[in-house]
Amino acid sequence: MAKPSRRERDRMRTADLDARSSSSADGSPRAGRRSRRTASRQRTFIDRFGGMILFGFAALGLLAVGALFLQSSTQTAYACDTLLTPGPTDPVPTATPSPPPTPSPDPSASPAPSPAPTLPPEPAPTQRLGFVVSDLGREHVRDNSETVHYPYCPPGSGTHWSVPGKAPLPRALYQPTDAVVPQQWIHNLEHGFVMVLYSCGADGKSCPSDAEMAALKQVFDDAPTTQGATVCGVPNKVLVARFDQISTRFAFLAFDRAMLVDTLDPQQAMTFSEQWTDAPSAPERGGCMR
Repeated sequence: MAKPSRRERDRMRTADLDARSSSSADGSPRAGRRSRRTASRQRTFIDRFGGMILFGFAALGLLAVGALFLQSSTQTAYACDTLLTPGPTDPVPTATPSPPPTPSPDPSASPAPSPAPTLPPEPAPTQRLGFVVSDLGREHVRDNSETVHYPYCPPGSGTHWSVPGKAPLPRALYQPTDAVVPQQWIHNLEHGFVMVLYSCGADGKSCPSDAEMAALKQVFDDAPTTQGATVCGVPNKVLVARFDQISTRFAFLAFDRAMLVDTLDPQQAMTFSEQWTDAPSAPERGGCMR
């Protein structure tokens, strides 16, 4: 019998090694390379998508936390039970005519009476603008500690904040995008300020026209000064801000007094300011923005 060649011996040795590697110690077939690769592919759903699921839950958690934060930061800090409507105004005062002066008797004068001198007419008294509103007190609460309920809006008094630089509200002409709440400017009313409010309507899209905003700026700039304003170092004690919870387009407030109108008359607004800045009804009249 011919002796196998070296090449045939190497082939037989390789076949024998393959046979041994494909069998386990007890003689059962052992999983080959392809079988092991197939088994590695047969992973469970959790093995394949667990990371994605965890990432999804984490994203949902972050969204939930963000929603809660947004809700808490934008939560309405006040609520109105009803909207204030124009009330009875003070009657227009009438001028009391002054009696003509009685001429002094002149012994040398003729018996015929001399005609009484004509006096210039006295100016008609100015009507007190606005009407009295119910007093709601002046309790202090912490900033954003709770939602404040007002029996009517815009409130002419009531619960408010006391936060330096925020309530009382710094004197300014606030734009429609500025966030202003009653808890701030009620503190101004308490100090004798006059608040000029304008509404952008229930839909938030009916803000004053450019001409009306210019008229509001005129009131803000040119309202008469007072001794209290001089003490506070400001031109006057008038603030202007947006407030949609009113039954008219404009409102003018002093402590426990209001004037509601749909048409802005700058001269009327300045007269209201002159009459009611640091009025006796303001508990801390003469106070400033602190």
